[in-house]
Amino acid sequence: MIVRGRAITAIKREQRKKKFKRQGTALGLVFLNVLIYAGVVALVLHLPVFRITTTRVYGVAGERAALVFEKAAVLLQEKTWYIFPRYTMITSPQTMAANVQRAFPWIESAHGDVDSSHTLRLTIAERTPAYLVCTNSCYYTDRTTLIFSSAPEFSAPVYPELRAPSLASSTPLMSRVFSLEQATFIEELIQTLAEQNLTIRRFEETAEGSYRAYMKEGWYVLMSREGTVAEIARSLRATMASARFVKQYAQGAHALAYIDVRLGDKVFYKFASTVSTPVSNATSTRIHN
Repeated sequence: MIVRGRAITAIKREQRKKKFKRQGTALGLVFLNVLIYAGVVALVLHLPVFRITTTRVYGVAGERAALVFEKAAVLLQEKTWYIFPRYTMITSPQTMAANVQRAFPWIESAHGDVDSSHTLRLTIAERTPAYLVCTNSCYYTDRTTLIFSSAPEFSAPVYPELRAPSLASSTPLMSRVFSLEQATFIEELIQTLAEQNLTIRRFEETAEGSYRAYMKEGWYVLMSREGTVAEIARSLRATMASARFVKQYAQGAHALAYIDVRLGDKVFYKFASTVSTPVSNATSTRIHN
């Protein structure tokens, strides 16, 4: 019985070895077929018929066009899994455009396509400066207050300046000064007050959470974060049209310091003396609907 049991065990062991051998052979053949298929695909993709031979950049010129062209040339040399060209005539050119866009913060959008002449065409749209942010250095932001490029330190105000307590001495590119909701508020405020011949040169958020909008003449509007652009514009228009305000504003020996519209229909304003006379007290006026 013992001998018979050992014989059966030996037979089963041999059967398992044959099974593993067959499985190993099958897996080896599958792996070999995958390698052959991959090699054929890689060889085909390297054929001239699939190769992108020319790159053209549209929408930008000069140094920035050269930067995009150089980045595209580097990307065209990249390979997937070391053998497959990453970008060919049959690969989505929009993927290339997206990678170019990620490489340069000043690009707002990028579109890519390939024509029948094996030319990759990249159309670039630059971010447009809307505001200026200055810490240790100066930067441009777009209309959404996204910091995207360094800027010269202007001797005269060219773009409205933004200030916020969150700004550090080292301001990283692609960071926002304000939220998108706040950016929309700032843009609407600038446009609405411009219709009243009021030009904002600086907009800032105070440490207490209120807003100040400095006009080109030097005075500022003090606003709460809860106020709407329409309410602020209405309060300013009514205050600046009041007889008492007009009389004080017309006096050359005085300059307007601020108008405080944080309380909605009750507006405070103050004129500061520009000569050696006592500073006037703050004046209030009530806005009637």
